[in-house]
Amino acid sequence: MSRPCVKRMGGESSPHVGVVGLGEVGKAYASIVADLGYDLVGVDADANARGEFEREYGVETYDDLTAIFEAEIDAVVVSTPNSYHEVAAVQSLEADRDTFIEKPLAHNYESAQRIVAAAEESEGVCMVGFYFSFFEWVEALKAEIDAGRFGEITHVEGRYLYRRGVPRRGSWYTSSELAGGGVLQDKGSFMLHLLASFGFPLDRIESVAAKTRTNFAHEESYSAAGGWGAEGREDIFDVEDSVSAFLEFEDGKTATIETAWALNGRREHSYQIRGTEAGAYLDMDEAELTVHGIDERDPGSIVDTEVRPGFSEDVFEPETAYGFVIDEQRLRRRAFETFCRCAAADERPERGRPERALAVQRAIADIYDAADDPGIV
Repeated sequence: MSRPCVKRMGGESSPHVGVVGLGEVGKAYASIVADLGYDLVGVDADANARGEFEREYGVETYDDLTAIFEAEIDAVVVSTPNSYHEVAAVQSLEADRDTFIEKPLAHNYESAQRIVAAAEESEGVCMVGFYFSFFEWVEALKAEIDAGRFGEITHVEGRYLYRRGVPRRGSWYTSSELAGGGVLQDKGSFMLHLLASFGFPLDRIESVAAKTRTNFAHEESYSAAGGWGAEGREDIFDVEDSVSAFLEFEDGKTATIETAWALNGRREHSYQIRGTEAGAYLDMDEAELTVHGIDERDPGSIVDTEVRPGFSEDVFEPETAYGFVIDEQRLRRRAFETFCRCAAADERPERGRPERALAVQRAIADIYDAADDPGIV
């Protein structure tokens, strides 16, 4: 089958991009597609979602993914609830279309495996939208790691904690059937993906100890201000709202991750790197990276060095009830633009590649298994 996306992503005519799943995330990517000047169509089984999308973007919508292939679509953005990723992604990849999948890859490991198998057979480029790897301070930390600044990295502590961030009850985020899990799927998948980019082999986990909790599902005061997640049709909340996990890898590395939609503590999104020659602290909320090392001229000394990525653009959204937060839409755009460049060059992306996303899904499964078992797996 011909590769229309490669031809047009780098050619003179405007690429045609189909967004599948027209909820909050789908609209976020639709805005990027429209801003890039690409032709846009939408796909959703829900007539109300299609109507709202048509009014907002002035484009055609369909209730069936097959129809957009007949409309000579070049690339597909999969932004459905997690449990529907496989259906849309596999159909797109089997049609040899370039396919961008919102993170996480799927709602469970088995479904993720089938998506990766389809990607391996497809002529289309496939990328998963783990956009925090495109945050400039993460890139700066990755550069320090690749340069060997820390010696052997032995341990990472990651925290991604909201003080008040529980989604609307009954939205697909709170349904295990649709999401495959709660905050671990939503926020923990980001953390695990960054662990992988820091050199932690997620496909070679030796043991896991974990605990999941659901403490604030029915506490309105712990919900995000204004709410997030679409209005639910039922009062379903059968997923976790916090996770604590300790991971030991076959090579001896260890990691701890903590993530929560809500807690009685301060908001935090950070990564503490421990190495044999130096360490680092990355504060995602404050956009600060500090390397903790020694002065080579005085081995007994302690030196803390702030690393700046040489980036001047405002990285924060306007101040909210939680203070300033990272402008995630800007990072989505950076990730999607990378996908477009890879599609134009018919190259596999380094960041967001399906194989790494599959390893993330395997680690999520290991954590859930450990949380279900009081022992260590």
